[in-house]
Amino acid sequence: MNFAAIRKEMEKDSVEIEEKVFNEYYVPLAEHCSKIRNAKIGSDEDTFTVFIQGAQGSGKTVLTKVLNLILASEGYNVAGCSIDDFYLSYADRAVLAEKHPGNPFFAVRGTLGTHRHAYLYDMLQRIKQGEDFSIPHFDKSLHEGRGDITDRVTAVKGRQDFFLFEGWCLFTPAVATDVFLDVMAGDEYVHGLFNELDPSRKYYKAVLEYAEEYQKIWQLADSMVILEAEDIKFITQWRLNQEKTTKKKSAGAGMTPAEVVEFVKPYIPITELIAKRKSQKSPGVSLSIGENQRPKGPMKEIS
Repeated sequence: MNFAAIRKEMEKDSVEIEEKVFNEYYVPLAEHCSKIRNAKIGSDEDTFTVFIQGAQGSGKTVLTKVLNLILASEGYNVAGCSIDDFYLSYADRAVLAEKHPGNPFFAVRGTLGTHRHAYLYDMLQRIKQGEDFSIPHFDKSLHEGRGDITDRVTAVKGRQDFFLFEGWCLFTPAVATDVFLDVMAGDEYVHGLFNELDPSRKYYKAVLEYAEEYQKIWQLADSMVILEAEDIKFITQWRLNQEKTTKKKSAGAGMTPAEVVEFVKPYIPITELIAKRKSQKSPGVSLSIGENQRPKGPMKEIS
């Protein structure tokens, strides 16, 4: 499928893509995924899982959709989803917040522990075994931008050649407390935010405990694509841009700019931890993402 055809498909979701980015990044990424998968054919698990990780607003969702279209145009069976669709319900997240009173990491969705991780792990195992599966859908616009589970699901039949799985928290490592604190101290901006969130150095420990339960999920990645923010300070503005798009596409009210700024703070320390200590070492590539939410510099291979 050429650029014009891809652009037309993306416009159905009100997403614009640039021909330069398409040719210099999306096409080489698709070729890289095909190359690695084809080298693995003959194993017991022919469904090739590509995990796409990056900070909020770094372009994971758009990248996933474009890769899906390119690979499907080459004759592959492709499916994909986001870890966001496996959030706990609004009610269950309220219970979780009550379990961790005052903990800012559980006042928002997205932190490790706020997902139906057992359900996700089971689905990914079925995918790798070539079984039918259903992808749930989470509506982020409900409850004034806090989001909730919906009744809608996407049924996928038969073995897939590729499964593309994206999320900001993929590859969060399970590390000791001293390692986490060393990472927090390594960047002045991150350190300042962490001091604001957790001045007594107690709240982050619950996140690290939940991280243990996710490690088996990360191990199901055959390859990874990492979108690294050139400057972690860009994340807040990216998330503000993302919220504007969400409001346009949905009937929900969403969050105000001030609410978005507060909402994104707990994500940044964990994003920094992933950048410095990501747990998965699958082959793949990384891209540096500039302030304009576009890739900068060459694609780097991760071995």
